[in-house]
Amino acid sequence: MKRLQAYIFLVIVLTFSFQSWTKADDIKDFEIEGISVGDSLLDYFPKSEIKKIFYPNSKKFARTYHKSKDFKVYEILQFHYKTNDKKFIIHELNGRISFSSNIEECYNKEKEILSELETIFPTAKKNFQGKLKHPADKSGKSVYTYNAFDLDNGAVGIECTDWSNKITADKGWEDGMLIFMESKEFTRWIRNEAH
Repeated sequence: MKRLQAYIFLVIVLTFSFQSWTKADDIKDFEIEGISVGDSLLDYFPKSEIKKIFYPNSKKFARTYHKSKDFKVYEILQFHYKTNDKKFIIHELNGRISFSSNIEECYNKEKEILSELETIFPTAKKNFQGKLKHPADKSGKSVYTYNAFDLDNGAVGIECTDWSNKITADKGWEDGMLIFMESKEFTRWIRNEAH
């Protein structure tokens, strides 16, 4: 019951959080847990808690993640920032919710949220790619959905990831939903340089 309430709360929060978007196309107006692209991580976390996790092919951006019992909707937040930025300005932010027992439930919630986003961003370019093989699983058995709305200065989107049984057993990664927002600069980097 607690999980169902969290998902209902997520849809309600998304509905009310996105209402301002009907008149805006700026990625900086969108928030997850009160945090937005363009904010400084230092406004939310002490520097000692900000990790530097890198991708294989480029260290232009680093990522960090945080769990908190104070988060209202998401179990974990992940952020990307420029490695040499002393202000730790956020270029990508995503919130995650586990669906470890039922990936179909994730897909159903994804459809509901996408429907809501389509009414909020009627003029945004849709970048719906359906199911793709996850690049983190070299076996090709893990899949994820990718659905985004491209705005003037970034993108807002949602993914559901269905990890293979082996990945879950070996790494402890759980199936889940990810709602993200990212700057155009980050989007170009993650697609063309990071992996």
